Amino acid sequence: MGELKHLGRPASHRFPTDLIYLSDPFVRPYFKHLFRGYDDEASLKEMISIVQDHTMVAYDGLIGLLSMIRYCEETRIPGDFVEVGTWRGGCTGLMALGAQRFGTGSRIIQAFDSFQGLPQPVASKDFDGIMETEFRVTEVNAKGKLEPINALVASIDDFRALLFETIGYSEEQVVIHKGWFQETMPIAAPRIGEIAVLRLDGDLYESYKIALEYLYPKVTLGGFVIIDDWILGGCRNAVTEYFQNQGLRPYLWSLDRTTRCFQRC
Repeated sequence: MGELKHLGRPASHRFPTDLIYLSDPFVRPYFKHLFRGYDDEASLKEMISIVQDHTMVAYDGLIGLLSMIRYCEETRIPGDFVEVGTWRGGCTGLMALGAQRFGTGSRIIQAFDSFQGLPQPVASKDFDGIMETEFRVTEVNAKGKLEPINALVASIDDFRALLFETIGYSEEQVVIHKGWFQETMPIAAPRIGEIAVLRLDGDLYESYKIALEYLYPKVTLGGFVIIDDWILGGCRNAVTEYFQNQGLRPYLWSLDRTTRCFQRC
């Protein structure tokens, strides 16, 4: 490929203007050239590089998460950082890194994951043309049973290694809730106080529904909610129904094509 004279670097160093995934074989060799115009982007990229093998979230979504963590630390928004659906810990790790870089590193982090992958979806709630093909589920294994479908499986050992060995966050400041959300959330929620950042990444209707019911009321004024799976019908339906039932209509803005977020005012 020829040179892009106006950019001063090979065309192979270009990045798309849409979703940028760090797992993309095109992106990784040229990560050092990636610049989207965010505030203090070089520093944020440094933190992202530490967790990039532990997340499937797009670059802009990771930058957005760090920006919210920074805001909460610098403006002293009270509450825990909470992630529901941690997978291998990439975003939870960014919460920890942000708490260290922009705060005192003493913020409590709450992490929810089955560490068995996704449970069965509910066909009537989750089937939208994407779910079926993406996770290879059919009506037979889409009855909402709390049984793994062998999708998005992560190891708790990988999660712990990233948080406590690689990042060096205090184990006393991280609470890991292992198990299906329907079983862990009712027990854990009463023990959680205010929430500064609530990141939801449960993919399925029932996962979003239970997380919002138990945790959204705890999000403090000025805190943030991140909805990772807006591209999936089950997620959109659960979020929309919850706020309709509460008589609320927060303005959602896009972190990237698949993710929405808002600040509680």
